[in-house]
Amino acid sequence: MATERIHEECSTLNKILCLKETWDEYRGIAYAVASAISFSISDLLIYESSNISHPLIIYLWISGWMFILSTAFLLVKRPYILYTGTNSIKLLLTLTLNGLMVATGDVALTVAYVFTSPGDAVSINYTAPIYAGIFSVIFLRDRCRVWDIIFIILSVIGVFLVVKPTIIFDKPLADTDVSYSIGIGLAIFSAIMTGATYVIGSYLGKNDISPLIVLFFTALAEIAISITLCTSFQQWGKITDYSALQVFKLISGGALWFLGSLLVFTAVQVERPTFITIVMTSETFLVFLGGYVFLGLTTRWSAYLGAALIVVACIGSTAVRDRNTSSRTTADGEGDEELLLVDQN
Repeated sequence: MATERIHEECSTLNKILCLKETWDEYRGIAYAVASAISFSISDLLIYESSNISHPLIIYLWISGWMFILSTAFLLVKRPYILYTGTNSIKLLLTLTLNGLMVATGDVALTVAYVFTSPGDAVSINYTAPIYAGIFSVIFLRDRCRVWDIIFIILSVIGVFLVVKPTIIFDKPLADTDVSYSIGIGLAIFSAIMTGATYVIGSYLGKNDISPLIVLFFTALAEIAISITLCTSFQQWGKITDYSALQVFKLISGGALWFLGSLLVFTAVQVERPTFITIVMTSETFLVFLGGYVFLGLTTRWSAYLGAALIVVACIGSTAVRDRNTSSRTTADGEGDEELLLVDQN
């Protein structure tokens, strides 16, 4: 009896260890997928609110809840980790730069919605895997693989097919208008900022910087910029003209945006940024699916093809991914990732 009990305990322990190893193997993917789900639900809530809310007001709600939640988590859960991110001037400057890049990228995307169209802006913004791959090679000394290039191309094509931007599929009426060109440029700028911040997030993770600190500095920059913009464009008078349901949608959208940001910054700290940006294109597929199921939004056959390409890119990049790369640690305990701008001394 004692021998059988020992065997049962060993079997249970082995199962627990196997589950832990599986989680360690795929946790980066789980974080990225969960982030895409959170962002997609937030996008649908924001879409529902866009009919009655100015984009700057929506941006203010999102940045406000980012600041409130990140501050609350830092103070309640682990207040001491704020010191670990600010006790080095170099890390402090990196955190500040990352926050400003995220904030300016989000503002650029919001303005791009107005100057072009949501389809154009979103599709161009999701070319971020291209820039993440470039920055990873330059700054993190990541290896550029053929499979990376293939799946980046598939995911970007899939996004373009889902949203079907007028810049490619139709002759836009405003293609000679300066404002339309400005909108396209802002969308490209937003994509570059997204790719760059994922790479910086991976670097910060190597330096044991909690994603909560990254979000805290990001929220500080976003709340400052959103307040400035709302003041400049005199949007404050409209912030209280909402029903309880509309306020609930805005609060939920901001909270889910915070959760998605927290998960994606956690993901890039345990996986390659290029791989994470490919997986994050699944957000487009999830928004398309959610809009069809919950909002009754119809679509074209090209969107189904695009969604299939996104799924293939995500599954394929997961199957062939190399875990022993930039954001991982080698067996001898030394990280093989190092930002070129870091002081070698």
